[in-house]
Amino acid sequence: MLRISRAGLSILALLAASWVVAQEARLGDHPASLSGYAAVYQENCAVCHGDRLQGAAQGTRLIGIDLKHGDSFAEISASIANGFADKGMPAWSQTMTDLQIKNIALFVSETRSGLDYADFKYDAPFSLPTQTIATELHSFTSETVIDGLDPLPFSIAPLPDGRILLTEKKRGLSIVAPEGKQSPYIAGTPRTYSDTYILAVKQEWGNGWMLDVTLHPQYEENGWIYLHYGDRCSDCNEFSHQQNRRFQ
Repeated sequence: MLRISRAGLSILALLAASWVVAQEARLGDHPASLSGYAAVYQENCAVCHGDRLQGAAQGTRLIGIDLKHGDSFAEISASIANGFADKGMPAWSQTMTDLQIKNIALFVSETRSGLDYADFKYDAPFSLPTQTIATELHSFTSETVIDGLDPLPFSIAPLPDGRILLTEKKRGLSIVAPEGKQSPYIAGTPRTYSDTYILAVKQEWGNGWMLDVTLHPQYEENGWIYLHYGDRCSDCNEFSHQQNRRFQ
C-alpha cells in the first residue's frame, strides 16, 4: 500500500517561497540574480577577478588559464579559504562561512567549464553518457529504463522491490516497473497543473507542479512516501500567470 504524507509540505512550500523572495530582494536587478552563489562571487570577488573571471587591475584572471594552485572544486575552495597573503588575497575563511566559500568555488568551477547563467540550455538535446562515470566513491554506467516521458520529469525514488517512483512536474506521480512500463498516475496525490508560460529565458515556468518524492527511512516498516509539491488556489490561474506576479 502506498501512503502519501502531506504533513509539513505546506511549511516546506512556505519556506521555499520565503527563500526565493529573500534571494530576489537581496539580489534585485543584479546581472547574476539567476544564481545566489554567483551573487556571492560578484559581491566579494569580482572587484579583483572580474565579473566573469576575466581578471582586473587588482587580481589575476581565473578563466582560460591553468590555475596555479589547482582547478578542482576542493582546490579552488582551499585557495579561497586560505588566501594568499603574499599576493594580497585575504583568507576568506576568517570572514565567510564554509557554505559561502563553497558557493564561490562552485561559481568559479562552473564558469570555467562554460556554464552561462543567462542560458539554462533548456532546449539542448539530451545526451546519455555511454562511458563509465567515476566519482570519489563509486564508478557507474547509465542505462535507459524508460523513454518517451513528459519533458519535465523531476524526481525518482527506487522502491525495495526494484520498481521506481517517478514524479513528472505537470502530470503527477507514477511507478515505473523494472522492465520499463509506466503505471497510470496515482490517484489521491496533490493536484498538478499542466499550463505553463515562458519568460525571458527559454524555460517553462508555472505553479502547482509535482516535485520531489522520497521514501521514509523506515519505509519497509511503515510504507510512508513523502511528496514535495507546489500548490495554488483554484480560482487564481490568470493572476498567477501575470509576469512579475508572485503566487502567494
